[in-house]
Amino acid sequence: MSTHTEPQTPEQIAAAVLAAHAIQPHWNRNGEQVAALLAEAVEAAREGYTAPEPKREPSQAEEIADRIARDIWANVDCDAPFGWINRENGDTAEDFDALADRLGTTPRELDDALTTADRFEADDDGLATDWPEDQEEPPTREQIMGDWVPASGMDYLADALDIRYVIAGHDRSYRDVEVCIGLGGPNVFIETAERHVSVHWGFSSAQRGLPSVFIEGLAEAAEELWGMGA
Repeated sequence: MSTHTEPQTPEQIAAAVLAAHAIQPHWNRNGEQVAALLAEAVEAAREGYTAPEPKREPSQAEEIADRIARDIWANVDCDAPFGWINRENGDTAEDFDALADRLGTTPRELDDALTTADRFEADDDGLATDWPEDQEEPPTREQIMGDWVPASGMDYLADALDIRYVIAGHDRSYRDVEVCIGLGGPNVFIETAERHVSVHWGFSSAQRGLPSVFIEGLAEAAEELWGMGA
């Protein structure tokens, strides 16, 4: 009397399934992959399959915190952590897109023009040296920007809705600052002690880290303002 032994290991079960369906992989590359996948499926079934958590949609606070942090990081890359200001009329541009709009061009065209101006001034790859004599030289960065210059930390504080100083109790010296840049919907604070932007909207809140050059520049401006008795 013959006995029939049921396959026990995931690999044995996989081989049995392949044999039952007349699949003979002959252990070539594809066959090895099929058998391995089947074995993995058996193992998962034995251990109990846990579906991955569905991706959660970000809250409004998270979306706003992401946008603010992204814009500040992008400004830092442009050597203008606090955006730009027009020294002639006081107009401001909070990001590069807004700056391009104020200058009557597109972000791509402005970036190309500034890149060419910088390369020409530095004679990068002999750009200026080899420039055709009968061709007009490209405008300089100063000519492109006109009265627009990178804003300072003090300029940034001038537009703040509220400034909360953190001071030492024993001598009332400056320690840190919380700068409110949004109130009501949502409430947004730049907190130099935590080095982040904090956004609160309804029952949701979010914090995102900010670059050191921005935080330190803001802290220095706030300390100067505090020293002036503001």
